[in-house]
Amino acid sequence: MNLLFINIGSIEIVFLLLGVLPFFYTLFHIIYNKSLNVNQKYIWTFIILIGSLLGILIYWLWGRKNEPIGT
Repeated sequence: MNLLFINIGSIEIVFLLLGVLPFFYTLFHIIYNKSLNVNQKYIWTFIILIGSLLGILIYWLWGRKNEPIGT
């Protein structure tokens, strides 16, 4: 199955989603995390954008606070 004119098959779409979904979920978590101040949110967003997968792993292992988000 090809996606319009881009010539992306279904296996490529799966790999694309596996790479993109954790990125956007981590950014969502950073933005709505009430335990981080604005400067920390900017720094973590910068780390995620520059570091990609390594930045995501660093955030989830070290930078995430254990308080619930959105409350």
